[in-house]
Amino acid sequence: MEPIKFYEKYAIEYGENASIPEPIAFSGTWGSKTRIQLAYEMLAPYAPFDSFFDVGCGNLSNLVTLQNLFNKGFGIDIVAYPTWKLLQEKFSTYQHNLNSASLPFPDEMFDAVTILMVLEHVFDPFTVIEEIARVTKAKGYLVINVPNIAFIKHRIGLLLGKLPVTSTVKCWEMREWDGGHIHYFTLDRLTWLLSEFGNYQVLQVQGSGKLGRLKRLLPGVLCSDLQILCQKVAG
Repeated sequence: MEPIKFYEKYAIEYGENASIPEPIAFSGTWGSKTRIQLAYEMLAPYAPFDSFFDVGCGNLSNLVTLQNLFNKGFGIDIVAYPTWKLLQEKFSTYQHNLNSASLPFPDEMFDAVTILMVLEHVFDPFTVIEEIARVTKAKGYLVINVPNIAFIKHRIGLLLGKLPVTSTVKCWEMREWDGGHIHYFTLDRLTWLLSEFGNYQVLQVQGSGKLGRLKRLLPGVLCSDLQILCQKVAG
């Protein structure tokens, strides 16, 4: 199934009971933290932001959860979700395929950007990072999240001859090979990509789920996903 067809099907199914999403609940210090909670905690010390951009905004739950960190919120996704109409007075949304065209925004428009569990789905991650950097202001912030193929569980699985699943096991039933993930990342390669093609400096590395403090000791091995806060270097 073509990627856009898969997401169109998902958006239609979601839209059958569409309603304005509620902010995602946060866990305590020792709870299982979601990607969006980590994004909030990473960005809050630098807020408020004038303009904020969520790449792969889906039903807008990320923007709703982060809304008190910024004045103007923007989002793009490969398909339009029914909730966009419900929140059109609050957020600016655009249907856009990252694989086919440049981002529909001028240079240095945004103070902060999030791209959570998206980069592994695109054909050309180099161009996507370049485009995100282009629309991010100098000294602006980026929070990115990708699956970590070097996670210790995946390493053990490979030793046993098993193919790591970095999405959900249900993806096979949906005829989506590993949930449509076509690229795999390690901490080393992701930080290299951000530096070489986005001129970003890494500030924090974390992973979602429980035992966050422990995972931060060795994120490249202990985190099933890698969540990085970085800042675009001026000049």
